[in-house]
Amino acid sequence: MTQINYLQHNIKFLREYNKMSQKDLGVLLGVTEDNIGTYEKRGTKPKDHLIHELAGIFGIEYAHLLTTPLKGIIIVILSTSKSHRINQIEEQKRQTELLQTMANGQFSVAAEIEKLKQLLDRGAITQEEFDSQKGKLLQKV
Repeated sequence: MTQINYLQHNIKFLREYNKMSQKDLGVLLGVTEDNIGTYEKRGTKPKDHLIHELAGIFGIEYAHLLTTPLKGIIIVILSTSKSHRINQIEEQKRQTELLQTMANGQFSVAAEIEKLKQLLDRGAITQEEFDSQKGKLLQKV
């Protein structure tokens, strides 16, 4: 009996369902936006370890990614690991914005330290990262 592979459709559905761009998903998987497009449009199968990563990101069983048409199923449960991974994207974007702001010289040291403190409080950065970034900011004063 032949088993239908739904992976190509499931990747696109889950990415869009979670309001992620191809670039966002690529960042999480460590591949390019073009790779994600190839998986979704041409049905090119990602390497096995990437399929396992996708399963973890979206909180879906590995086998379901391959064999279940998820678009027809309402996903109610969001896994902690998926939420954590999506938060990582948001934090990476914030850190990139901070670095761009610092590069342009348009920042208030106190405001930037406060932002770093918020990241620390949310667990997005470690105490060591906070201390390091804070030190760099204070050196610029």
